[in-house]
Amino acid sequence: MDSPPPPIPPRPPGYEIGGGGRPPLPARNPPTREAVSLPSSPQQEQPSFQAPPPQAQSQQWQQAQWDQWQEFLKFQQQQQQQQQQQQQQQQSQEQYSAPRSQSHQGGNSNAPPGFGPPPTQPPPPPSQWKDHFFYSNGNPTPPFNNLMSLFFSKLDTQRSGYITPEVWSSWLDAIGFPTEENLWKKSLNGNWMFSAQDVADAELKWFLEAFYMDHKSVVRNPNAAHQLPWGGMPLLSLAGFTHFMAMEEKLDAQIVKSRIEARGRQAALDLV
Repeated sequence: MDSPPPPIPPRPPGYEIGGGGRPPLPARNPPTREAVSLPSSPQQEQPSFQAPPPQAQSQQWQQAQWDQWQEFLKFQQQQQQQQQQQQQQQQSQEQYSAPRSQSHQGGNSNAPPGFGPPPTQPPPPPSQWKDHFFYSNGNPTPPFNNLMSLFFSKLDTQRSGYITPEVWSSWLDAIGFPTEENLWKKSLNGNWMFSAQDVADAELKWFLEAFYMDHKSVVRNPNAAHQLPWGGMPLLSLAGFTHFMAMEEKLDAQIVKSRIEARGRQAALDLV
């Protein structure tokens, strides 16, 4: 037979109440009715100022936009008025400082602003022979144009305003041009299809066209069997005559000077 279990030892005092722990916290007092603040109603939470309805808000916004637009228009008008006043002041200053007209001053009224009025005294006389006939920019002076007009009037015996290639070639011979520089005379070489005059006319016409010398073209032989394409007899005008002589003079002033002085005057007198 088994032996009985050993006896249970006695428990220490205070085991039932858990001695040694923290004392329990005191119970909280229940909140009273006076201390609790009840939530306010929706009507009480609304501010004292109530927003206008949507229609009123749109009207106010439109009014504000209109006021801004009116202010912008006023600003633009002020800017335009200021610009107009400035322009008027500038124009009045320019008119006051501008030189007098040519009839009152005796000079060129088209002088650029900022350079002062044009001189009233004529420029000093040129010191060289070439300066009498041409300006510094190369354009012929009135004395040169008058001299060429005198020569041309002696060459144009028919008073048609044009001279033929034969007259033009004879003029070059009279003032001493060598044959190799007399284009029409040098080109008098015909062939089995075209006459010598037609070939020389074409050479002279193409030369005048290349240098933009004023002329007109006519048909020399209307009854000829063959007409030279792009040809024709060139008739030189006063403008073309002056253009050619000015170009030749500027290329070699000394040679042309001697030719005009030695032979030009005598040739013109012989053609009277």
